[in-house]
Amino acid sequence: MTPAAAARAVLEAGESLEALRALPGFDLVQWRSGRAVLRTRSAEGTLFVKRFGRSRGSEGRAEAEAYRRLAVTGVPAASLLAAEEGPGKALALALADAGPGLDDVVALEGHLPSKLRSRLSRSARTVRALHAAGFAFPDLLARHLRVGADGEVRLIDVARLRGPGKGGPPRRAVDLGALFGTLPRLAVPESARLRLFRKATADLSKEARRSLARRVVRETAKTRARTRNRRGLVEIDPAQFGVLSSAVPEAGIFETWFGGEIGLRLRRLPDRENRRLDLDGRRFFLKRHFRGTRAAADELEGTLAFRRAGVPAALPAAWGEDAGRGSFWLAAAAPGEPLDDLLAREGEVPPAARRELARILGGHCGRLRRAGLFHRDLYLNHWIGRWTPERGWDLALIDLQRWGSTGLRRERWFVKDAAALWHSARRTLLDRTDAVRFLRACFGIPRLDRRAKSFARAVLRKAAAMAAHRPRTPVA
Repeated sequence: MTPAAAARAVLEAGESLEALRALPGFDLVQWRSGRAVLRTRSAEGTLFVKRFGRSRGSEGRAEAEAYRRLAVTGVPAASLLAAEEGPGKALALALADAGPGLDDVVALEGHLPSKLRSRLSRSARTVRALHAAGFAFPDLLARHLRVGADGEVRLIDVARLRGPGKGGPPRRAVDLGALFGTLPRLAVPESARLRLFRKATADLSKEARRSLARRVVRETAKTRARTRNRRGLVEIDPAQFGVLSSAVPEAGIFETWFGGEIGLRLRRLPDRENRRLDLDGRRFFLKRHFRGTRAAADELEGTLAFRRAGVPAALPAAWGEDAGRGSFWLAAAAPGEPLDDLLAREGEVPPAARRELARILGGHCGRLRRAGLFHRDLYLNHWIGRWTPERGWDLALIDLQRWGSTGLRRERWFVKDAAALWHSARRTLLDRTDAVRFLRACFGIPRLDRRAKSFARAVLRKAAAMAAHRPRTPVA
């Protein structure tokens, strides 16, 4: 079947869901009122036919024209093989298979650094060519960048293409914000995102790139806000993909993690549930949030923010959300155990290591303070760690769903965090000398000055209030 014949066959079938499903030789990939996407085989290989009904014919003609303009200017895009018009201004476009989406590809290959660099480098080349030709494309989502068998990254779904002549910095920021806002955050770390941005904007001066970067950050946040209530989103850390996919059938489906009796239940509350899973000899902890759809995404945002500040927060093995239902967070068991349990055992951690821990925790608190970040539950049992004579301390901070940030250095948040740590550590870790070590590391000073002493007095007052109220120690 030729591309033109395939387009005509789809037009003749009509636009009802039942008719399109019954069309022989075609698989229905996507359908919504007025538009459908079908897949079939032809002499050229796999091709996709996009059908635009009478109410969306103008959208189809705009997309066809956009593909033609991209082909003339040499910007990589899916090949338009045929365009057929039917009765009532319905339209069908036959397109060559451009490969899987960039988001799916990097989610599977993120654990292969060389592969990831190659994919992102090709993507940057396509984005740079798009903007160099004077185009703007506000739908530059990761799934609209397709990775072909030849490694080339091509654009699809280009109905909203604008230009040439309208690709100035404001629109360029929108385009890049759409891309960065939809890249998998577990598969594409911050360093890889920075390399992608630099290569995509290699034509700009350093000052222009810095100015554009600030706008891209804002547009990225807007994209995430617009797409936050997605249906059945699941993102898996590529380093954990092999273990999870082999031990859990359909690991990429939201319901697999959110529903059913998977693993052992540890705790159940009205709004959340904690479970333990042992998969192929490895232990994982699953948190389900039943009311707050954004709880898992908030914890991921906090984890990434804390790691950028230099604090060792534990990344999830997988996370997901579903609009109107809830979200889940799956974490591999961090090496070690809660510090309050470890330090409560006499003789297991030598005095020198305890003193070193006081300095390390003080340094982490100082980094959070300088970055304007706070945890809100910075108790000792939310630090998972172990100590060995060979490696010293390995630490990981968990349970960041209540994190926050403030650009106004509102001292009370940092006082609360430090007081929570002091309140939970004073019986097992900190004596007066260790407290001085903690404060010196927190402020990065060799001797306590007036500012550090004032902060210490505020922490002691808050810790005393915590002790007087005898709050229940949070459970991880």
